[in-house]
Amino acid sequence: MAKPARKKTPAAKLPAKAEPARPVAIKSGLLTVGRPHWAFRTEGLAQELTLRVLKRKEDFDAPEWGSALLKSLSERIQAGTLTPAENFVLPVERLAPGIESELNALLFTPIDTGWLVVAITGDEAQLVREWSPTALVEVLGKLDQRLLVDLDRLSLMQTPRARAVIEQRVAQEGSSMSSMTATVSQMTKVGNAVTWRLSADAVETFIALLKGRIGHLRSFSVGSADHRVDVVSADRPSVEVAAKLSTLKLSLVAARQLRATLRAAPGRYVFESLPGFTLLVM
Repeated sequence: MAKPARKKTPAAKLPAKAEPARPVAIKSGLLTVGRPHWAFRTEGLAQELTLRVLKRKEDFDAPEWGSALLKSLSERIQAGTLTPAENFVLPVERLAPGIESELNALLFTPIDTGWLVVAITGDEAQLVREWSPTALVEVLGKLDQRLLVDLDRLSLMQTPRARAVIEQRVAQEGSSMSSMTATVSQMTKVGNAVTWRLSADAVETFIALLKGRIGHLRSFSVGSADHRVDVVSADRPSVEVAAKLSTLKLSLVAARQLRATLRAAPGRYVFESLPGFTLLVM
């Protein structure tokens, strides 16, 4: 009697190899249309990056920091740690090493070839968290259609007319940012006591969104690697804690109290409107 054929065990599938990152080149050139400026662009990304830098009198060659900036951004995009988006604000420690400038954050606005990198000042970066990055780009575009990076540019908030227009729009429109990230964001509950551990790097944005979102009866979320907190407008403040998703409900009064009390400095913060709730800034 013939023995039944043995079933072949399928070979174990090897994990797919990650595709090697395509080499990205940084091209630059001087354009003299309008105000003379250096145009930098990447070649090799799915959506290319462009940077336009106003030519300074002392510049005989394209400034090295422009190429270095696009190279750094390209590497982060390929590593998956940066995804350009219209409502995204990227702080930078120093835009052009060795040159004093108030510009210390970046926005991204779409153009035909991908994304144009736009540099903004620190107080403008704080402002757009309460308002809208795209709206700020709109205002900057009326002053400079090409959105050139001018290292000597002062904040719009130092111009009385621009400041008045912007503050009026901020009050009317609120914030377009519906989510933010934090290095650490974890909410736990023991008995009736709730503790939210939040990294100091997220506090200023959180405070801004309390005004720009909750102040306009809009929700937003605070996300970290393994936890999300939805912050929502409600008649009565309360907290609901779960393993992956927690909810912080705030009245307008409670939101104002958090804004008045909370600081971007390590410590324990408690609030009269939320008994049993502690926000631990780390």
